Amino acid sequence: MLTKDTYQQHVDTLIKELVELYERINYPTLAKQFRDQCYNIINTTAANQSSMMLDVKRGQQTEIEAITGYLLNHANRVRLSMTEHQKLYHRLLNS
Repeated sequence: MLTKDTYQQHVDTLIKELVELYERINYPTLAKQFRDQCYNIINTTAANQSSMMLDVKRGQQTEIEAITGYLLNHANRVRLSMTEHQKLYHRLLNS
């Protein structure tokens, strides 16, 4: 189980990886604004269950390939390692 601190560290790492990918593919973003926007969405939707979580619980196919797989393909093209996204991708593929 993730504590609030480890959860925040995990999310921050995912955000940092995305920001680096955006920079590599010439899609500039301001890291702090992007982080704040991500946390705003997390806080706003905290009581919701994501469609992907519901798919996992139901044993149905998730959209992990369309979302994270897409990002990882772009990262591979620019030779960027996105370790946390890889872990998340494989964890959800194997769930």
